[in-house]
Amino acid sequence: MPVPGIRLPPAGYVLRHTPATFLSMPHAHSQDLQDEKFTVMTTRPIGPLIARMAIPALLSIMTSALYNLADTWFVSQVGEGSTRAVAALGVIFSYQTICNAVGFFFGHGSGNFISRALGRKERDKASEMAATGAISSFIAGTIIAIAGLLLSDQLLVFLGASAEILPEAHAYFQFIALSTPFLTTQLTLNNQLRLQGNARMGMVGIMSGAILNIGLDALFIFGLNMGITGASIATAISQVTACLILLAMTHVGDGIAIRIKHFRPTLPNYREITAGGLPSLSRQALNAVAAIVLNRYAIQYGADPLAALSITSRLFHLVVCLAIGVGQGFQPVCGFNYGAKKYDRVREAFFFGVKLNSIILAAGFVGLMAAAPQIIAQFGSSPEAAAIACRATRYYALTLPFLGFVIMTEMFYQNTRQTFGATLLAMMRQGLALMPAVILLDAAFGLEGVLWAQPTANSVSLFFALPFAIHLLKKLKTASYC
Repeated sequence: MPVPGIRLPPAGYVLRHTPATFLSMPHAHSQDLQDEKFTVMTTRPIGPLIARMAIPALLSIMTSALYNLADTWFVSQVGEGSTRAVAALGVIFSYQTICNAVGFFFGHGSGNFISRALGRKERDKASEMAATGAISSFIAGTIIAIAGLLLSDQLLVFLGASAEILPEAHAYFQFIALSTPFLTTQLTLNNQLRLQGNARMGMVGIMSGAILNIGLDALFIFGLNMGITGASIATAISQVTACLILLAMTHVGDGIAIRIKHFRPTLPNYREITAGGLPSLSRQALNAVAAIVLNRYAIQYGADPLAALSITSRLFHLVVCLAIGVGQGFQPVCGFNYGAKKYDRVREAFFFGVKLNSIILAAGFVGLMAAAPQIIAQFGSSPEAAAIACRATRYYALTLPFLGFVIMTEMFYQNTRQTFGATLLAMMRQGLALMPAVILLDAAFGLEGVLWAQPTANSVSLFFALPFAIHLLKKLKTASYC
């Protein structure tokens, strides 16, 4: 039902505004814009609404994933030692995953609360949570950076670096560590913007940083002949730039501006952040642990398998990002409507997201199975590394078609504040299932077992997620008739 006293905007009105048009609007109109957004999020047809929300989220996450892939490609072209350099990127990817865990924890924890608060029209509480989440993320990132720089030797060895690739790992790590606070904060800000329904503004920051990174990679690696150190500097500069742009986007239009005066590091606020962010923290932290375990098991077979898994993981992540993007389009729709107690729309949004993701990932399966050798050949690795990467990519692709359902179920639980279930689901695919799979399959089949570990874990996660989804769908169906 339309909100009384508010003129219904044309379909997609709020979502069509660009940052430039928002900048021209007086701040006094932000509440009107927020009311219009509430109407759009709670009354418009679900399919087109999720699609409109997902497109900027998809562009953001795909650009970021493409940057990671491009970074790997640039480093693979350095000539002698390129296989060691690519392997070193795989090691540092574990550190970046730890940073991602912190950024997503504060971003999803504060952002999910913000979307529900806006659904209840509690803007003051949303503003307080936005500042608390963003500033806390920067503080946590600073602590991680200091610890990483002080203990870099021990950290890199723990992450899976052997003596063979330790020099390259050090060269890439030094500037990555310095930019850590900006990485965690940009992830937090992007998720806050997205969960407010401002995914397009988040896209501006993420894409700006990623495009800058690719350009600086070319300049520093090829133009200035700085090798892997140049890639590290390029990444650091882009992280700082993206963070500052995203911070500026929070002050545009109907966004929840980050203001220090709203920072409230209270126990109730951190309890809410934990409720919404613990599943993301668990998922991302176990992603890091899983990457470390895979690195350590792969490196026992040499630098070639580690370089191969570094390439494969980035390719797989690129395709899975499509499903994550659809899920991120679902999240603000879910949060707004759950906060407004429109449970029938929450169920409809879940089913739409699952169907769309299944189609997208089925296409990804076909593409990777057919073109894996041609894609892997672009990374200039040794013939041994390329052969391993090709096999691993096809193994991973086998589980793609049903991963969309698993990802949507995780987000479904997280956005409806089902903390325990969401945390269990998040821990399954990359932790509770993957780590035992690596250990057992390596013992039984050696390197081939390590390559099959991730697909095995993906399969286990499907059977785990199915009863969870059925339970919550039934619960919301009952609530919608009460």
